[in-house]
Amino acid sequence: DIPDVQIKHDVPRIFVVEGMYYDRFGLEEAIASIPGAVIEGCSTSSNMQAADVAPQFPSTDELFNEYNIVVLANVDIRRLGVLRRYVIRKFVEKGGALLVLGGPWTYGRCAMKGTAMDAILPVSPKGKSDWIKLPDESSVLVSQTAPEILKGVKFKEAPVLRYIHDLELKKDAQVFMTAGGKPLLICTQKGQGRTAAFAGTAMGEAA
Repeated sequence: DIPDVQIKHDVPRIFVVEGMYYDRFGLEEAIASIPGAVIEGCSTSSNMQAADVAPQFPSTDELFNEYNIVVLANVDIRRLGVLRRYVIRKFVEKGGALLVLGGPWTYGRCAMKGTAMDAILPVSPKGKSDWIKLPDESSVLVSQTAPEILKGVKFKEAPVLRYIHDLELKKDAQVFMTAGGKPLLICTQKGQGRTAAFAGTAMGEAA
């Protein structure tokens, strides 16, 4: 059963499902800069993503009452199971937020198209192998339509990206960041909540 509650937006209370390379995104450092933010999470296996993460995922009541943001960091959503994906969709529609990060096990690779997750994201996979290699020095840029808080982020160095998911934008999608001219951070409103897709992906080793 889905709890009849309104998701609270007082401070960020974040649950992260950690897939392969999740540490490359710097989530802990970013969240630590937000006053009062709380982060908890569970891991998936890096061995072919074989782990079933559903037993480690919060119960429906815990999710709705204790968190207001879910982050899937390069997660094969098939390991969440159909019920968990449906619960996440309802969580968003009732006011929660969902951020999906790229990687070799998400979007097209995990057969996301046509699922409850696909229904609420601002993007849809084009195929199974949907990541592409960008030209050297493909700059990451913040769009003019991005929220002011994102425009105010100061980078230590001018960021560049090498690999990105080539995703199909839905009609309600808003592109807030690009890399090499391609959509990188895409957001949308769904019900009372919102979802964001980050198309950047960690691949290989940095030179």
